[in-house]
Amino acid sequence: MPMWPAPTSPASTRAHQAHSAHAGAPAQAVASAPGTWSIAGEHADHFGGIVVMGISELRAAAAVSPRNDGTIKVRFIEHTHEGEKQTDDSITLDELQERFIQQQPQIDEQGRTVVPPAPEGSLASRIGGVIWTMINRQLLSRETAGADVTIICDVPIEAGMGAFAAADVAVALAMLPEDSELDHPLRARLAEVCTQAVDTFSSLPALRARHTAALRAEEGYVSIIDYSDNSVTKAAAPISGMLRAFVLFPANTEAPAQSTHIRGRNNFIDAASHAFGAESLRLLPDAPERVIDWLN
Repeated sequence: MPMWPAPTSPASTRAHQAHSAHAGAPAQAVASAPGTWSIAGEHADHFGGIVVMGISELRAAAAVSPRNDGTIKVRFIEHTHEGEKQTDDSITLDELQERFIQQQPQIDEQGRTVVPPAPEGSLASRIGGVIWTMINRQLLSRETAGADVTIICDVPIEAGMGAFAAADVAVALAMLPEDSELDHPLRARLAEVCTQAVDTFSSLPALRARHTAALRAEEGYVSIIDYSDNSVTKAAAPISGMLRAFVLFPANTEAPAQSTHIRGRNNFIDAASHAFGAESLRLLPDAPERVIDWLN
């Protein structure tokens, strides 16, 4: 059974080194974020429930530098048991704007809401979407005209450890202006931005608890995320001291396609919440009975 290799140097160091080869210029900023693992409640994330998440020692790191041609160029270097795997992709800010417009709900001739098709976003669409959303949520200057992004990911893909969510957060942190005060409100806002970007631009639905945990969890603790009030409480990690956790997953095997099912479920929850004027179904009194009556 192949064992996942432990990194011999920090992901941030390797991202900084790899960026010059990718962009032809030194990185302007580098940041990293941990992988995440779900303990309980991930099915209640979109419902507005309570999710318990832990963070991993394995991280994804992003190095960034500015461009002036309106393009987001991404190099994703994945650390695997067979060695490094590199993926290059790019997208323009104008194309991201068009994709955002395509994802907005429309109204048909009968006044019914038409749910847009699921996004078919690539890697650059997802990472570029994080940057585009930061610009439009006023976390980045409107004068931002593109970026070169180099990502080093030590978190195993398809292992349920939030590799891409860690990459989202690392990019968002690296793109922040130098004078940003990374306090709890900003961390919460960044988590929201990352989730919104992924839901809009990525073919993979977001589990927002991963973004929240990657930004707000503390090492040595698990995070109890309550989406009724967006609070995050820390608790002692179940894996500490002499205890160790191991992740087993099939290597070189694609995970079953779940995106369509997850988006369908989330769309139903959104429609039911909208029908009752509730921010989330968890805040709706007698939600199970009332939603079933509404569905019938």
